[in-house]
Amino acid sequence: MVLLKKEHLQLKKKEKISEEFDRGHNVIIDKRELIPEHVNLLKEAIKEAGISDQIIWYPEWERTNDSI
Repeated sequence: MVLLKKEHLQLKKKEKISEEFDRGHNVIIDKRELIPEHVNLLKEAIKEAGISDQIIWYPEWERTNDSI
């Protein structure tokens, strides 16, 4: 049941993103709460889908020990 709920949520997110693209909007992805592995997987999927130019990453900069 959890798997179905997760798949349903993923489908809803994909539909929402498609709606925004259909309206001519870009999509902002807030990566502050994501772990680096998930950000990398998401970036790969976006690149493979050919929609990199329609994605805005927030925050744009990467936090490093030097920036603290």
